[in-house]
Amino acid sequence: MNDPLVSVIMPCYNAGKWIGFSIESVLHQTYPNWELIVTDDCSTDDSYRLAEQYAAAEKRIKLLRNETNQGVAGTRNRGIENAAGTYIAFLDADDLWDPTKLEKQIKLMLEKDAAITYTAQRFLDTNGEIVGKTYFPPEEITHSKLLHSNVMCCSSVIVRTEIMKRHLFEKDVFHEDFVSWLNILKEVGRGYCIGEPLTLYRSMSGTKSSNKLRSTKGTYGIYRRYYKFSLIKSWYLLFFYAIYGMRKYRLRG
Repeated sequence: MNDPLVSVIMPCYNAGKWIGFSIESVLHQTYPNWELIVTDDCSTDDSYRLAEQYAAAEKRIKLLRNETNQGVAGTRNRGIENAAGTYIAFLDADDLWDPTKLEKQIKLMLEKDAAITYTAQRFLDTNGEIVGKTYFPPEEITHSKLLHSNVMCCSSVIVRTEIMKRHLFEKDVFHEDFVSWLNILKEVGRGYCIGEPLTLYRSMSGTKSSNKLRSTKGTYGIYRRYYKFSLIKSWYLLFFYAIYGMRKYRLRG
């Protein structure tokens, strides 16, 4: 049986300092049957030029460029719409993968007949040094459990393509990945985790996930305005989301 094609979706905006490392982590995968779709969202640095150099040398890399700034949700969606693979994997242009990530994760998906999987993760600082402790999400996740905390790092997730195309990222939602994972789990029932830190997430100040107050408001907005939960249920879920978020934040060191 041939290895199914995996489409790796990499949105990029002014990531010239790191995108080469991210692309290299795909090139070094032990799983060979992948395509990498890099979509540049009107970067003003040398991100696009660097991605062009990799695309010229490796035919499995496809390069797209937005005519106008679309934000991370719209940029990921464009990559998804151009994906030819059976599965879609996500890797942000400042994150990294362990060389065995795709091989181990696709094996799990085939064994479980899984629609969505994710991995444990380590944290990187802006210099690429590993910091803090490993974050181990639960081995399985359901829609109701995920409502309490987004345990799925976007750069660790792989989804079956036909399902991902039904649940594209919402452009006007703060935690666009959280909403997509919730919608997918509502359809498929369960996701599975590999308890190995196969994803390296770069933690940087100034990103929207690092702004805790804004992140909290965004999460509350998902509960109240997007899902239209009651005031009591929204505050109940937000309490647990904040607690789990603080625990995860402490792991970053």
